[in-house]
Amino acid sequence: MKEFALYAGIAMLLLAWLIVFIDILKHKFPNRGLWIMFCITTPPLTVLFYPLVRKYLLKQKEKRG
Repeated sequence: MKEFALYAGIAMLLLAWLIVFIDILKHKFPNRGLWIMFCITTPPLTVLFYPLVRKYLLKQKEKRG
């Protein structure tokens, strides 16, 4: 049973990372390359921080046109 919980946790983390990574690629906001690098080097932190700043990044995108 312990292995199941481990595998389920890893699968959920990978799914969350994939959703965040696809969202970063889909929206063309400033400093997108930095977020992609951050997503590759520190996936768990990206999954935590990107949803918090997503609205701010999209507002910057709208301001720049």
